Amino acid sequence: MIKDLRSKHKISQVALGNMVGVSGNYVYMLEGGERKPSKTLCLLLDRIEQELADKAKGKGKGGNMHG
Repeated sequence: MIKDLRSKHKISQVALGNMVGVSGNYVYMLEGGERKPSKTLCLLLDRIEQELADKAKGKGKGGNMHG
């Protein structure tokens, strides 16, 4: 799931980690099955996936969360 998300949107493990507040190494361990994502992390990943999909469709203009 995580690797597919990264591949689809062409983002590195480090970049994805920065988006959800974990290290790139932790993303690597998640992808390799060494770690299991928490429920909170799963929710964040779902949200990131939706935002990236919206941005790819051109809907990401406007609602900037970084103020």
